[in-house]
Amino acid sequence: MRFRQLPHTADVRLAVYGQNEEELMRHLALGIGHLVLGRTPQGPPKSSHHFPLPQDDLAARLVRVGNEVVFWLFAKGQVTVDVRLEGQDAELHLRPLSPRSTPHFEIKAVTFHALRPQARGKGGLAAVLTLDL
Repeated sequence: MRFRQLPHTADVRLAVYGQNEEELMRHLALGIGHLVLGRTPQGPPKSSHHFPLPQDDLAARLVRVGNEVVFWLFAKGQVTVDVRLEGQDAELHLRPLSPRSTPHFEIKAVTFHALRPQARGKGGLAAVLTLDL
């Protein structure tokens, strides 16, 4: 044969859990920071960014929040330390990325690939997100 499948490392998958949507979004943001920086972002926020979310579609809301976190991290040098939801809007709580913090790799985008958020027992939520490297 004149072809063969090659190993592919262009994606990383991240499973996130939360008791409610806000906690799910917070864990997504902190999970992205932990994957990229090797530690969970923490500390008091120095600024915030407020933005609208798609209505009635949890998958689209997760992708939107994830991509905002990625944008602020890689384009603006700001790490997300918390996420708050206010109705149909989200707010990222941000702090500058330390000059000593070097990302291990860059995430290009949070995708819809195989994204199916699910309800878990006792009102919790779970989702597995694919991060394009």
